[in-house]
Amino acid sequence: MTLTELKMRHAHMLSRYNSGIEIGPGWIDLVDRLLKDLDALQVGIEVTQIKSKYATLSCYLAAYSDTAIEIVDRYEELSAHTCERCGKPGEIRRRGWLETLCDDCA
Repeated sequence: MTLTELKMRHAHMLSRYNSGIEIGPGWIDLVDRLLKDLDALQVGIEVTQIKSKYATLSCYLAAYSDTAIEIVDRYEELSAHTCERCGKPGEIRRRGWLETLCDDCA
């Protein structure tokens, strides 16, 4: 799946004030699962931004519940162990800036 396809699949959850989804291709599946889990709550979740920040996923919500925050926290933790470039198991590495990468992409 491409980033454009991801945005189209979950457009109903993205805030009209959304400043975007800015992630590497290795996290597309992770974010797709995150948005599916949030959508399953059926409580009108509104996502304002998803990006990489300090080598982990950051997901900002305008409308949410305590359960939604728990879901976001779980996926943010998973991102610290998932290569942002290819999706393989990875770890946070410092290369002038912090990135989560696998051995092959490092």
